[in-house]
Amino acid sequence: MPNLSLLDNIRAPESLPQLQRADLSDLARALGSAPEGSIPASDLYWLFLDVRNDAPDALIEAAGVIHEASLAAIDDPGYREQLRAEKSDVRAQVAAACALHKLRTAGQPPPDAFDDFLYFWAFDPESYDGFDILYNALKHLPGPRLRAALERAFANNDLGAVAFVPLVSEPDLVDRAVEMLEQNVRVFVDAPDVERDARVLRTLIDLGRDVVTPLRRGIMRYNSEDSRGQLAAAVAAAATRMRELGGAFEPQLDHVLQAPLATASTAAADAPPAMEPWSIARLQQLAAQASADKPKSKRTRIYVLVLDRRDPDATELNRTAGAPVGIAKDRWPRVGGRAQGEPMRHVLTLDLESVPELRGDKAFARVRALAFFVTNTDEGVGAEPGNTETLLLPVSDAHVKRGAVVDPLPYDAFDAAGTFSLVALDVPTAVFNDDAEEGSLDPLRRALRNAPGRVLGEPIWMQNKPRKGLRGLGRFLFQFNESLVEINLGDGGEMYVFEKGAFWRSN
Repeated sequence: MPNLSLLDNIRAPESLPQLQRADLSDLARALGSAPEGSIPASDLYWLFLDVRNDAPDALIEAAGVIHEASLAAIDDPGYREQLRAEKSDVRAQVAAACALHKLRTAGQPPPDAFDDFLYFWAFDPESYDGFDILYNALKHLPGPRLRAALERAFANNDLGAVAFVPLVSEPDLVDRAVEMLEQNVRVFVDAPDVERDARVLRTLIDLGRDVVTPLRRGIMRYNSEDSRGQLAAAVAAAATRMRELGGAFEPQLDHVLQAPLATASTAAADAPPAMEPWSIARLQQLAAQASADKPKSKRTRIYVLVLDRRDPDATELNRTAGAPVGIAKDRWPRVGGRAQGEPMRHVLTLDLESVPELRGDKAFARVRALAFFVTNTDEGVGAEPGNTETLLLPVSDAHVKRGAVVDPLPYDAFDAAGTFSLVALDVPTAVFNDDAEEGSLDPLRRALRNAPGRVLGEPIWMQNKPRKGLRGLGRFLFQFNESLVEINLGDGGEMYVFEKGAFWRSN
C-alpha cells in the first residue's frame, strides 16, 4: 500500500511515479485511511483523471474500498454502521464521479452501483472543483435514477441537491427543493438570538448561491418556454419567501437579498442568449484592435453563431435540434445508410443565404442549406477524423420550397428546436495560426474559441492540430461547442465540420 506520507504532498513531482504505479485497491485504502479533509478534492480529481488511467468500473470499486477504509476511524459502532449504509465519504464520491465522467466521455451508461455514492452535499458549486464535472456527467444519468437520487437527498435534508434540480426540470422537485430550504431557514429563524443573526445571514446568502444561480443556469439551458417559465417562477417564489422570513426580524438583511431577487427577476424573463451581446461587442473590439495593430495584415471574414432562444417559424432554416426544413421522412438519414437503421440526430442546419461566400461558391451551386447530423447526441460519437457517425447533408432549394418539417421526430429528443443568427466579423487571418507565438492575437483567438459557433476561417483547435486524418476532409466550414446545442463533445469539446467529414476534440 502506498505510504500515507506520499499523500501529504500528492502533487509533488517525485510522487507521480509511485501514484501511477500503485495498485488501485491499495491506493484506495490509503486514501480512505488518510484523515478526512486532508486531501483537497481538486487533488483527487487530478489524480484520477490526469495522473492515472483506471477503468470506470475499477474506479467505482475503488470508491467502495475508500469508503470502507474511512470507517476504521469511527469508534461508535452504531454511527459506523449508519455511515457504511450511506456511502457518503467525499473521497469515495470523487472516485465515483470520475468514473461517471469517463463513462460519459466514452458514451457508456453508468452502472447501478454508481447511484450508491451519489450524495450531493459535497458538490458545492462555489467551492468544490468537481461540481462542473459531476453536473455535466449527470446530464447523462437516466432520468428516473437521477430523480430517485434527488428524492433521497431531499428526504435526508441534503441541501446540495438543490443545485442539481435543473437537470431534471420537473416542477414538483423544484417545489420540494424550495420547501426544504424554507424549513432550514425557519430552523435558523427560531434559533436563540445569540446564534440567529449569523446563521440566518449565511443561509440567505446561500439562497443566491444554491438556489437562484443554479436554477437560472438550468433555465438558460432549456429551449422549452414551459420549462423555463416553471423553473423561473419557482426561483422567484423561493427568493420572495426567503425575504419574508428574513425581513420579519432583521430588516438590515434586505441588502443581502437584493442580488438573489434581481437574479430571480432576470430568470423570470426570457433567458438571455448563450453568448451575451457584450461578447459580440468584445469580439468586434478585439478584431478591430488586432487589425489596427497590423493594418496591412491579411483579413478573413467569418460569421459568429449566436443563439436567439426562440422557436423557429416554419420557413426558418438556421436552427438547432428539432427537425430541419426540407428533409422529408423518406430522406431522413439513418445509421449505416440502411433503411432499417436507427434515425440519426439533427444537430443544426446552416442557411447558406446567411453566408454569401458559400452561397455563391460553385461547390454549393444547387445547395440552399447544410444539415448536420450525428448518430447519437448523448454518447460522444464522432471523436476521430474519418468516422461514420457524423453526416453533412445538403438541402437543395427545391427541397426547401417543399417546406417539409418532420413531425413528430423519428426519435425521442430532449431539446426542442432552437434558432440562431450569424454576425459577420472580419479578423486577421493569422488568428487561426495555433502555432504562432503568444501575442496580441491571443485574446481574440480565445474569444473566438469560446463563442458558441463560427462559420468559415480555419479551425481553432482545442488541442494541437491532429497529425493525421485531415487529408480528404476538404474545406473547413464551421465549428461549434455544447453551448450552441445539447450534444456530448467530451470535456468542453468543439465539433469541427468540413466538406467531407466532421469530428470533435476536447480537453
